[in-house]
Amino acid sequence: MKIKEANIGDVIVSQGRQWRIREYRYNLTNEELYEASQNGFRIGYLHFARNGYSGPQETMIYMGPVRTKVMIGGLYKHHLFLTATGTFALEGYEFRRLSRIEI
Repeated sequence: MKIKEANIGDVIVSQGRQWRIREYRYNLTNEELYEASQNGFRIGYLHFARNGYSGPQETMIYMGPVRTKVMIGGLYKHHLFLTATGTFALEGYEFRRLSRIEI
């Protein structure tokens, strides 16, 4: 899926049951983490479970983009997704593992 195909409020799922969203905290400064928390999100990535996670697909709602004043992970623009565990921002390459639910 390309992010330009998503609309605010769309329900998005991971393509397989092995892809789970996780929080990314490596290589980020305290200033970047603080800026993300001030904007109400955490930096996320999709993690592949090698042991074959047998749970449901990762389901999330697309909340649209947000621009930050401080560069976080080399980006000012972040795309937000609401999940069961919180609000996460994903970067461009993660979108290829997502698909939109057609209703």
